[in-house]
Amino acid sequence: MRLTRFYRLKESVRQLQAREGINGLAFRLKEEPFRIDPAELIFGETGIFNLTVSGALTRVTLYDAEQRVDSDQLDPLLRSNVVSGGFDNLSLIEQLPRFHFLFCEHLQQQHRNEWREPHAWQISHRDKSRFIFSYTTQSGVLCDMDTQRLLPCAHCTKAMNELGYMKAEITDSGHLLSLLDSSEFYTRQKAIRPSSCPSVPKCFWVDWRHLATRCRSISKRCANSHSGTADCDSTGQSTHYSHCDITHKNFHYLTNLCHPCHQQKPGHEHLRLAEPAELL
Repeated sequence: MRLTRFYRLKESVRQLQAREGINGLAFRLKEEPFRIDPAELIFGETGIFNLTVSGALTRVTLYDAEQRVDSDQLDPLLRSNVVSGGFDNLSLIEQLPRFHFLFCEHLQQQHRNEWREPHAWQISHRDKSRFIFSYTTQSGVLCDMDTQRLLPCAHCTKAMNELGYMKAEITDSGHLLSLLDSSEFYTRQKAIRPSSCPSVPKCFWVDWRHLATRCRSISKRCANSHSGTADCDSTGQSTHYSHCDITHKNFHYLTNLCHPCHQQKPGHEHLRLAEPAELL
């Protein structure tokens, strides 16, 4: 279906009514365009992660949200679909950008090029592999789609198979995200519980160093430094996995803590014997 003026107005009202924080972010990932600089994402071996300044962590799918209609092959096919009122023609869909859920060969090439190509990168939590998408021409936007079907990236699918996890081709990004966020996620890679934070669920063991490094780069001070906690040296030295959100189960929380504060967390008593450098 094509976006209508009423739909745009309705979504604008919903956005204004959405509460700030995770509720607002969850809404944006589901219901409206969410453009992002890919350099702000965390590309791990088991997923693509978005980490906010508040420490909210979630896996996302990444895709190019625009298709330039300037070729002799695609233009007639697209316009015939506009006339028929649908954009699910497989011949058309196969020519559209794919969505990504791993740091595959295609994204690695984009990264090496410092994301210089003029793509409209967007992250999403949408399920059923249907995304907010725009068809553009040199003169502007030809049409906007609210539920454009896209196919998963072949490179990502191959990489997931190599991890030894995926049994069949994934066509439902929502189902994929729920599986990746599950604490039951396993890979063939040797995954060792991080000694720096024993509360980290197994689904993040492989990529914990990537996640913790980004968390510390966002906030270099201990989260308890403002509360006058005894023995807090204010400087964050390690990353602590806090919890999983009950309302939005695909959101997890990380906190930057100094060594004295981190060792006070339940189950972290052994950290008192570790050197601060071992907790990085």
